Amino acid sequence: MLRIPFTYARENQILLRKGDAEQSEPPVLIHSPMTNMAVLQEICRLAGPIVRIEQTSEEVLEALNATYSQ
Repeated sequence: MLRIPFTYARENQILLRKGDAEQSEPPVLIHSPMTNMAVLQEICRLAGPIVRIEQTSEEVLEALNATYSQ
């Protein structure tokens, strides 16, 4: 799976999570309304089919911090 550096993810307010492989689910890209469409398109190009979920900037940053602190 595509690994996005924390600094890039934070600056662009994106979080890519892998889907459930057993259920053949695609990766999930969580992003904020502030995320540039070009960034979303580039992630889609690199990761293949994804599910996009838009959340507030605060929710995306909280999820990023929680995910990358593990």
